[in-house]
Amino acid sequence: MKVKSSKKSRSDLANSLSAHLKSFGEKYEDIVICPTCLGEFSVKADQEKFSAGHILPEVAGGQEWTFICRSCNSRFGEKQDKWFGEYLHILNIPTGTFLDAKTKNKYISINGEVVRGDISVRDDGSVEVFVPIDRNPPGKVKSIPKGPKLELSFKPVLIDHENEIEIGYITAAYLIWFHEIGYNWVFQSSLDVVRKQILECDRSLNGAKVIDLDFDKSPVEGVGAVLQSDTLYPCCVVVDKLVVIGKQE
Repeated sequence: MKVKSSKKSRSDLANSLSAHLKSFGEKYEDIVICPTCLGEFSVKADQEKFSAGHILPEVAGGQEWTFICRSCNSRFGEKQDKWFGEYLHILNIPTGTFLDAKTKNKYISINGEVVRGDISVRDDGSVEVFVPIDRNPPGKVKSIPKGPKLELSFKPVLIDHENEIEIGYITAAYLIWFHEIGYNWVFQSSLDVVRKQILECDRSLNGAKVIDLDFDKSPVEGVGAVLQSDTLYPCCVVVDKLVVIGKQE
């Protein structure tokens, strides 16, 4: 859904999903199921236990949201949404680089001397280096080797969170499919390993694979299928990646 999330809109979506779920049997009367953990909730009695999960992080401009339980929503917020959101934030900047990341490494190397400091990019494209004296040991800043050249190096924090970023893509692809076909998607047992991959935030599990596309950003996001080794796999284009879903040999 693209309308602003509210208690009424969440209730309306839960009722719509519950009606769809009932088509699988009378045992699902007044029931809605979280698409990721498969927890069952009463539409009427458990409204405080389910929430609106943004398919792409809201901090990165994501507007589309779907039904998800509060527990999963909190889990994703703690483990993957921050880093996935920061990565998408950089993609949304036409000339974005790791220097535009919101979370920066506290340490940089200047002419071989490691100090606490910040690197940022000005509006004119020039790089600004700020090394505060009071955040470094006494004499540390003065010990930086001087010379005609200034050599800077740093390790972007996002590099240490490639796993969380990749799981963010997989979660988005999984929820886009759920958004498209509802519980016909969720009730496939072959997706158990994908859900495990998402819930444990572990890309090493062979549930889905994230593939770079040849262009910076997809003009169209959506679901489809791809043929690999004579097997047809569901897939989804998410911003600048192709997510192929299903255990691949």
